[in-house]
Amino acid sequence: MVHRQLIVSSLAALVFGCLTALPVAAAELVVMQNDLIQFTEQSFIQNVFGKHRTYTAAREHSEKTLQVQIEYIENAVTLSDKQRGKLELAGQADIHRFFTDYETVKRGMTFGGIPRDEWQEVWQRTQPLSTRFAAGLHGPRSLLVKSIASTLGPEQRESFDAMKRERDVAIYIDNIRMTLALIDRKVPLTRQQRETITEMLVRTTDPPQFYGQASMRFYVILIQMAELPRPQFKAVFNDDEQKLIDGLLREATAMQRTLKLQQEALGQ
Repeated sequence: MVHRQLIVSSLAALVFGCLTALPVAAAELVVMQNDLIQFTEQSFIQNVFGKHRTYTAAREHSEKTLQVQIEYIENAVTLSDKQRGKLELAGQADIHRFFTDYETVKRGMTFGGIPRDEWQEVWQRTQPLSTRFAAGLHGPRSLLVKSIASTLGPEQRESFDAMKRERDVAIYIDNIRMTLALIDRKVPLTRQQRETITEMLVRTTDPPQFYGQASMRFYVILIQMAELPRPQFKAVFNDDEQKLIDGLLREATAMQRTLKLQQEALGQ
């Protein structure tokens, strides 16, 4: 019996030949001598929930994440008990909807030995759940986010939107720095080059509202770079550097379809 662990590594890591971004968790699968893949209930749980290796742990994580989301809103505005209750109810509905979908998919699963040629179909049935859970259950089209508009008053919305814009920019800058650090492994960058690209992106582009899975964030930022004014962007690099950067930008553009599919799977 040969033991293998399926690891779906980040696409950014594939570019540079090393694991540099968070991997998408995958179950440990046992390839048996008769060429069947042993897919157990635990394998299914790990495929969906990643590092949260039990249903209970995943549920607790979802509950804690909801409380963090509510506290984030309270950092911008003072909520009444009624407002907080309404937001919590909407967030709980998001959690309930996801775990109901999880149970529906699980009931349709057949656990045990799976022929290799059927494994891809099994993987495709679990991956949408994995993508949704990894991205978070309270995204732009969640009931929690939708309820904010009807729950907060005009002044509260203004304060909340201002704080959200500030956070979006901070997240954007963090992802830009991460991307530049990855690029630096292939194209060594000076401090001035990193600062210039960061300033150009923040000044001329809007923060992305969807980054996809962790492995896609590298490409999201590269896609943003491809939208920068060409003359100013080219002025940052010498000819040799520009050729390498252009290759990465072409690869990122080719990944737009994958990113769009992730976004559609999440309904965002």
